[in-house]
Amino acid sequence: MWKDAKVKLLDGEEIVCQASAQIGSDPSNPRGILHYTNKRLIWTKTGSSQVKHCIYLRKITKYQENRKAKILKIIQEGELVEKGEGTIIKFLSDSAIKDLEGFKKIIDLALKIKRRSILGKRKTLEGLEDENPNKKKKLNESICDELFGDEEKTNNEEKKKEEEAKVPILTNKKVQETRQQARLLAGSAALSHLHKTLVQDNKCINEDEFWKSRNKLLIQEKSRTQLQPRGLANGLLTHVVPSTTESCNKKQFVVTP
Repeated sequence: MWKDAKVKLLDGEEIVCQASAQIGSDPSNPRGILHYTNKRLIWTKTGSSQVKHCIYLRKITKYQENRKAKILKIIQEGELVEKGEGTIIKFLSDSAIKDLEGFKKIIDLALKIKRRSILGKRKTLEGLEDENPNKKKKLNESICDELFGDEEKTNNEEKKKEEEAKVPILTNKKVQETRQQARLLAGSAALSHLHKTLVQDNKCINEDEFWKSRNKLLIQEKSRTQLQPRGLANGLLTHVVPSTTESCNKKQFVVTP
């Protein structure tokens, strides 16, 4: 067996064992390393950590072996043996037979655990009364997760990362520009109507194009807000004490900056 390589793994995934192997029976196919983890069978080219081929354990239904050719053929859900479908793994090391037997045993164990888990949950599901629809739904989802969970979760995580990458990051400068644009639209009915017609309704131009031709308005609005004097902070007014005179009932407040 091989020492752990720096392979990109899923959360909570650990490499259990490894062996020298190639995908397919053609001798010209590239050599690599087959990794058995607690979630997948993954194959990488020799000298590379990039996963080129993977099979989720939960999708394996059976396998076929050819000890003489040192081949293990993995059948996944949806694949038909009659049509010759499946993934061929050919073991290459001097101890290829031993590697084949070792992978067979742990795949057998994974299949046994999978069947036991699903059968147990299905029996529980059959025993539930109709008045427990929520519990039935959760159990059905759990059974589906046993079959497809890892792959579906990974795909969803990848889609989420792609969607997050598309969301623009608003910097302080961008936030200020957006506020200036909002103030200009609120202060001019004609500009607001033009923006609604060109950008929102007809989508003739996008937001950036609309404001690019009105950059002078943004500069003027920025200058106006910067030149506007600031008022006193609320904290200063708490220290103001009225003064009175003896001659009349007059109170005076004196505020100094």
